[in-house]
Amino acid sequence: MKHEITIAIDEHQLAQHSDESLATLWYVAQANPAPFGDPAACHLAEQIGREIICRWLRMTPAPLWNWQGSHVQHASFHAARENAARYLKLRDAPVDQLGTAGVPCIAVPSGLQSGDYVSGKEADAAVDSITRPAEHGRPQ
Repeated sequence: MKHEITIAIDEHQLAQHSDESLATLWYVAQANPAPFGDPAACHLAEQIGREIICRWLRMTPAPLWNWQGSHVQHASFHAARENAARYLKLRDAPVDQLGTAGVPCIAVPSGLQSGDYVSGKEADAAVDSITRPAEHGRPQ
């Protein structure tokens, strides 16, 4: 036995349909036997899809504050704080661990072929004692 069903859809009444009915209309519009690219079939499917999207958006809170200009400064500060914590951990490493495998440290040349391992605090003092050369012949 063969059955033929005709479904009439009024695109101006889509807002009046329940969610379940609208979902059914979506499937009906997608199963439309009209030829690919048929303007009326495409327009109907688009209108039903837009109604579904509008309903979904009404029920979904918008993420209003996910991205703000102040986040740039916060992210930069957070990265700087992490880098400082990493540096302090390295700087305060026990002297007896300096030069052992897996422990980063600073080697300072003490001759042509050798170097001495120094602590981070000693390296800080060495860096702090460096003076910049005078720029363009002017003393600092």
